[in-house]
Amino acid sequence: MYPQLVEVSVSASVTEAAVPALPRLCSVEVAAELLGIGRTATYDEIRLGRLRTVRRGRRRLVPVEWIDEYVELLKHEADTAA
Repeated sequence: MYPQLVEVSVSASVTEAAVPALPRLCSVEVAAELLGIGRTATYDEIRLGRLRTVRRGRRRLVPVEWIDEYVELLKHEADTAA
């Protein structure tokens, strides 16, 4: 009933080319997961203009660079608040 589990060892010599890259555009749900915040909080940040998005048809997508930009904004706010 269950497939047989096979142990796989990964060599330390794995190159970056072997590691799959993140897509350039992420759904809001994936962006929320990457940021470690909830979906509702992510949509709140988008509504406030703090996290930028693009539209593709009816979908709202977050470019990976803008996720990084948002993290930098949070770091800057933490620095100025301290």
